[in-house]
Amino acid sequence: MKKYIENDTAHVMYVGGCAIAPGEGREVFVPDAPPAEAATEEPAEPDTDGPLHELLAGNVAAVTAGLEGLSGAALMRLRELEAAGLKPRKGVLEALDAASIAAADAALNLKSDPL
Repeated sequence: MKKYIENDTAHVMYVGGCAIAPGEGREVFVPDAPPAEAATEEPAEPDTDGPLHELLAGNVAAVTAGLEGLSGAALMRLRELEAAGLKPRKGVLEALDAASIAAADAALNLKSDPL
């Protein structure tokens, strides 16, 4: 679609691949806007990190106490979240590493136990 564009600025203006000098106007090809796509609402993924964020909101002692019984995957995700924070706490990271090692050791002991 052609459209008349007038340059009322003090500088050269470029529209549709054409230069328009200050104070002049020109008919230029301006492509039609693409049709607006309907917003498709995708189902929101459930926030599985919510409880982990709540646990990390506590102090080091509270986080360390809450690590018992968590799976290895949850411990790894907790470590990722803590490390990605503004100020990763060394004590929390060490507790997460120790809990991950303990969980892996327990999993190995379960696999090697013939009963």
